[in-house]
Amino acid sequence: MSFESASNHAEYQQFLELQKVFKVYYKGVNMAEACGADIIGITVNGEHKDLYHIACELLKRVDAESLKEAFGKGGSVCSYGVKGRKDHEKLSMMISQSIEGNERVVLKYKYKIGALARLPKYLRIVRKGLKCAFKEQLFVASQMAAYSKVIDDLDKAFAGTDLSGKSYIPFCAPAYTEALLTLYLKNKGVRTYCTLHGNFGRYKNKIANDVVNGANITSDYVLTFGETQRNDLIRDFGMDGSRIFAAGNPKYPKKEIRMRNEYKRCVIIGGISLYDKDLAELFPVAKEAKEKLGISFALRLHPLSAITREEMEPWKDAITLLDNTNTINEMLGSGEYDFAITHDTATYYECMYYGVKPLRWGRNENLGFEGLDDKFNNFEEFENIINKSKQKRADEISQEAENLLVNVFGMGINRYNEYINGTKQDETSN
Repeated sequence: MSFESASNHAEYQQFLELQKVFKVYYKGVNMAEACGADIIGITVNGEHKDLYHIACELLKRVDAESLKEAFGKGGSVCSYGVKGRKDHEKLSMMISQSIEGNERVVLKYKYKIGALARLPKYLRIVRKGLKCAFKEQLFVASQMAAYSKVIDDLDKAFAGTDLSGKSYIPFCAPAYTEALLTLYLKNKGVRTYCTLHGNFGRYKNKIANDVVNGANITSDYVLTFGETQRNDLIRDFGMDGSRIFAAGNPKYPKKEIRMRNEYKRCVIIGGISLYDKDLAELFPVAKEAKEKLGISFALRLHPLSAITREEMEPWKDAITLLDNTNTINEMLGSGEYDFAITHDTATYYECMYYGVKPLRWGRNENLGFEGLDDKFNNFEEFENIINKSKQKRADEISQEAENLLVNVFGMGINRYNEYINGTKQDETSN
């Protein structure tokens, strides 16, 4: 049983049971599956919704015409619907550029009141099937009502259009609008694919909401970065291996990894807000390391971290707080840092790619990523792991990192065109 040591494992199991019986169909689309990301957030992670976001969800509609136009131009279509993530946008563009005959559409949204009349019907259904507070029930019902109008818009846009032989590759098929579009287009005979935008899973302490990437697969096939992700989906989520292909990561072409084995300039890279409290326990260790070892520290917070500049004020003499307007890749490729300390983030692997030796803050680590022997929990362990690393040759450390990057992060592999256009699936499906 996967993640059974997590504190919210019982809630996760309840979600899996709910998933089997909570089916709300509209024109052949299971609206409960389309809303899976928010249902996981509510039932597994205890998320709360306010009236503003409920209203936004009820009014939100996607521009179906731009999607139809894209399908009219290409044999396959990639979509992208995430705002404010330059790193995700770059990956989306590179996947699209890897596929011959592909069109890429950035989803556009508009807001209309037409779904309001359908809300009471969906609210009655949700209140019977989803056991949670009223506001959260109202949120899911609002989402379903709005999604039903999106389906009507899609039907109107695609009326008389033959979609047979087409492929759809959304950036995030398990979640939000792209989950709905995946389910709708699959019903229309389109081959649908799920791409992954990072590592997730192997939860130790708490199952995070990115579990949706394995627990709510809405597509026909899944394209992972490497074999490690593929094996995780089979082991932890019971997926059929014949549906999963290791397609690589086009952001990271093959190159020789040259890891610096120096420890004077460090950047700390944190994860989402769920891990803020544990990350903060690293700050006094960093202060001690600056005082005793002369190491300079900078902190790059995750876009979804809730740590404020005011909270960093007591540590300003030891840790420089960076803005996050530049991408992680731009920061790591700048040459400013010898090594990094990461905490519950797949940026651990990106550090290796750019020759920045990563260590892992292990305090209450939640994500059991496959990695090297580089975890520490206090200053003494930090100092010991640095001294141990200094005894190894830089080329030895670099080779270990290179092997890991191929297996986990898909470095040097780009098979998206092969899999979408059907040339080599049989070679790698086992």
